[in-house]
Amino acid sequence: MKWNFLWCSLCLLAIIGGCRKDNEVDSVDKIVNDIDSTFKYEPKQLTKGILLGEIYSTENFAAFTDIAYYNNNWYVVFRAGTAHADNQPGKIKILKSKDATTWKVEKIIATKNIDLRDPKLTIDTFHNDLYLNYFGRNIKDGGVRVNYLVQYNKRTAWNVQPASIDLDGVGQDRFVLWRFTYSRNKMYCAGYRVPLSNSTTNGIGLFESERTFKRFKSVGSVDLGGTPSEATIRFDAEHKMYFIIRTEDTNSPIGISTPPEYVKLKWIPDPLIMRLSSPNFLIYKNKLLITGRDGTTGIFKFLVFDLTTMKVQKIYTFPSGKETGYAGMSFNPDNADEMLISYYSIRDKESVIYLAKVDLKVIIP
Repeated sequence: MKWNFLWCSLCLLAIIGGCRKDNEVDSVDKIVNDIDSTFKYEPKQLTKGILLGEIYSTENFAAFTDIAYYNNNWYVVFRAGTAHADNQPGKIKILKSKDATTWKVEKIIATKNIDLRDPKLTIDTFHNDLYLNYFGRNIKDGGVRVNYLVQYNKRTAWNVQPASIDLDGVGQDRFVLWRFTYSRNKMYCAGYRVPLSNSTTNGIGLFESERTFKRFKSVGSVDLGGTPSEATIRFDAEHKMYFIIRTEDTNSPIGISTPPEYVKLKWIPDPLIMRLSSPNFLIYKNKLLITGRDGTTGIFKFLVFDLTTMKVQKIYTFPSGKETGYAGMSFNPDNADEMLISYYSIRDKESVIYLAKVDLKVIIP
C-alpha cells in the first residue's frame, strides 16, 4: 500500500509538472515565457480614419515597440521586463502576423545578466534583408552598454546569434545607437551619449555604417543643445535627410540636411511646439507623419507636419495609460495610403501593445 501510494503521488506530481503552461511565470525568471501564444486584433474606431486595437497584453512590463512588413509578414518587436528600468534582464519579444489580425509570439531573445532594450527593425530594401538592432545594459557591472545587431535568416528565421556593433574610434559603451535607417547600401543612425549627464551641446552624433552594418563610423557631432537623446532619421526621394530628436530641456527640433554633408543640419525653430519622447516619423506627400509621447502631459500623440508651411497641421491623441509611446511606424506595401502604428501602454495591472491602422486619404486633406 505504501509503495502504491508513493507511486501514485509521484505520477500525480509528474502530471502536474507536465501540464505546466508555457506562459506561466518561472520561479526564478519573472518574465512570462509565452512563446507561440496568439493574440487577436479586434480594433475599434478611434476617430474617423483611425482604427485601434490590442495585439498583445501581459502582466509584465511590455514597452518600446517597432513594426515592419517583410516577406509578406508583419513583425512587431518590443522589450519585456518587470519595470521601465531595474536590475532584471529584460528580453526582446517578436510578434509575427500574416494578416495583421492574428499575432503570434514567434521569438524571445535573452542574454544572461543583460537588460536588452529599445529593439528596432530595419529593412535593407536593396538586398531584401531584415535587421533587428537593440542595446544591452549589463546589470552587474555598473550599466556598461553594448549595441547589438541580429539579421533575419530566410532559412532559420531569428535563430542567429546577435553580433555586437563596433563603433569606430568613439568607444563601444559611450553611445547608444537608437534607430537605424537604410539608405543606398548604408545604415544611418543617431547615437546619444550615456549617461545623459555627459551630454553637452554636441552630445549626439551621426553615424554611418559599413556594408556589413556591424561597424559604424562617426560622421560628426550634431550641434544641438538641450541634452539630446533618442532620434529618428529619414530620407526623402532626393536623399535629403530629416532629423527629429528628443531633448530633455527644450521642445523637439526638426533638422534638415542634404548630401554629402548630412551633419550640417538646418534647424526649424520649435516646429512641433512640444517635447517628444521617442520621436518617430515617416514621409508622405510632403508631410511628416510624426509620433511620440508628449513630454509635458505623458500622452501619446500622432502629428501631421506640413513641409510647405513648416507647421503642425493636425494632432491626434491616443489612449496612453500610466506610461506610453515608443511607436513603430510602417506603410502597408499592399496599400500605399495605409499606415500601421505600434505603441505600448502601461495600465494598472497589465501592459498592452496597441496597433493602429491609419487611412491617410481620410486624415490628410
